[in-house]
Amino acid sequence: VYEYLDHRFGRGVRNLASVLFLLMRGSHLAVALYAASLVLAEILGLPRWTGLVVLGGITTLYTMLGGMRAVLWTDVIQFFVLVGGLLAVLAGVGAAFHWDFAAIWRTASGSFPADAPWLAGQPDVATHTRLVDFSPSLVTMNFWALLISGFFQAVGSYGSDQVLVQRYLAAGSQRKMTLSLLSGSILTMPVNVLLFAVGVALTAYYGHFLGRPVHAWVGGLTDANRVMTHFITHGLPGALAALVMAGLFAGTMSSFSAGLNSLSTATYVDFIQPRRPAGPGSVALAKAVTGLWGLAIVLGAMLLGSGVVIFAILAKVMGPFAGPLLGMFLLGLWSRRARSVDVVTGALLGVIATVAVGRFTPVHWLWYYVVGTVVGVVAGYLLSRRHPAPDRSSPRG
Repeated sequence: VYEYLDHRFGRGVRNLASVLFLLMRGSHLAVALYAASLVLAEILGLPRWTGLVVLGGITTLYTMLGGMRAVLWTDVIQFFVLVGGLLAVLAGVGAAFHWDFAAIWRTASGSFPADAPWLAGQPDVATHTRLVDFSPSLVTMNFWALLISGFFQAVGSYGSDQVLVQRYLAAGSQRKMTLSLLSGSILTMPVNVLLFAVGVALTAYYGHFLGRPVHAWVGGLTDANRVMTHFITHGLPGALAALVMAGLFAGTMSSFSAGLNSLSTATYVDFIQPRRPAGPGSVALAKAVTGLWGLAIVLGAMLLGSGVVIFAILAKVMGPFAGPLLGMFLLGLWSRRARSVDVVTGALLGVIATVAVGRFTPVHWLWYYVVGTVVGVVAGYLLSRRHPAPDRSSPRG
């Protein structure tokens, strides 16, 4: 996808965009792998590093051997396993409440004891069923933050993220590509509803059974990141627990394999191929790049400490790169005056602004993507105004 920036601005801008993508996606995969390792550590009683090596090693191996075809077909299988696991969690909670889903909703709507061990450091604990919050605040998760940030992230993901772009570029024709984009967008909605429903169900379960002798194990949850694995271990019978565990691993491996393939593609096509044209040994070299990225991500996941809030740490490690990356593409599409120096300067200012907002202000992490994009576009556009409008017939106009 970064070939567009080469045509529009030149090789330097393309390389910067690819670097931003590599940093963004590499950090995302390290956090995702870290989250999955908590599952193995909780359920099997293994050290966290063991889960990282097992999951990271297996996924890296089949991605190296099978390439893009393996990524796509394992994604299809893993999707259905993931959905089955989520339905199993809902079934487990529903059975505990005697299938009274209204009671589950009411319980999740209530306030929980302030001393509940899993609520440490999470002040907003009585709003799990509040569907809409229109408060105009930049420091809380509300309707405006979700709407605006979600829009920016969707445009960025489908327009400038090699992970998603490579999937529909592999469709084979424009018609198939359009069909895959539309069907994927539609399918995302019920899956997200299912994910949110699982969150509400687990909230109700742990709020309802806290302190009850028959469910004394509920009080053993001390980290909200471990709620799913804790419930699998203690609250589900063996067959359902196995299905949910497989679903969690499937989701992680699906994201990891697709991300790993895109990292190796961007690295090889943008940085290696220009210096070493395709020839004997090219495939082996590309596979080696995939293996090295797998190793780097496993090592990166090992550096993450315990107790981090998964979504917040994702925003902090991805935000400084994802927003400016989208801004580079938007400048290419919107500004005929923009030159490579304007785009590069805007992107770097976007990175600095996002880091500064995250480090020195209480602004909610949902806004990080927006900050990087807006600063990058505005700064690049203002800098471009010093140039005359180019000839429309020029490919870089």
